[in-house]
This record gives sequence, structure tokens and C-alpha cells, in this order.
Amino acid sequence: MGMAVRLVSDQMLEGAIFDNEVTVVTFMSVVSEACARFSDELEAVALVLGDKAPFFRIDVMENPTAAKQFKINEIPTTVVFREGKEVLRVTGPHARKELHERLLPSVKKSV
Repeated sequence: MGMAVRLVSDQMLEGAIFDNEVTVVTFMSVVSEACARFSDELEAVALVLGDKAPFFRIDVMENPTAAKQFKINEIPTTVVFREGKEVLRVTGPHARKELHERLLPSVKKSV
């Protein structure tokens, strides 16, 4: 995965969520084939929407506390947080067009 999506750990996740008005976090695993296929799609969407919200990813195998805290039952799962609260959850791998369409309304700046 490239630079548009930054890797975080359990310890860094809370700061990433609360330090930004809007944050996009994808819970995934490097050993999952679905996550591996999805990573390029996520990266492409992050390049387009990255000016609206920072994108992070967290490996649930290495960071089980975050997966448990946010009740992640399927990977990949992408969650949008606004002011620290979950406002959207997208479960499963999606093509970049669909992912972009699902995330865009939640990452737009509030008026």
C-alpha cells in the first residue's frame, strides 16, 4: 500500500481518530487475500479523497484491541469517524468507484 493510506497501531489509532474532524480507518489483515486485493482500491480512493480526510489502515491480527473495541467481525471493514464518532461502516472489499461513492457523503466537510 502506498503513502495515501497510513499504517497505525492500537496505540496510535485513538489519536488518529480524535486529532482530525473526519478520519477514515480500514481494519484489515496482511494475510487476507480479500484485503490484499482491496488495498489498491483503497489507495486509489484515498488519493482522491485524501484532501477531505486522512486515511489510515490497521492490521487486526497485530492489533486485536482495536478490532475488539470497534467490533470488527469481517475484514476489510472501512469506518468513517467524524469528531471521534462512527458515522459510516463499509464492510467487505469494494471496487474503487463504489467505495468512493459510499465514502464521499461522509467525508465532505460539514457546512
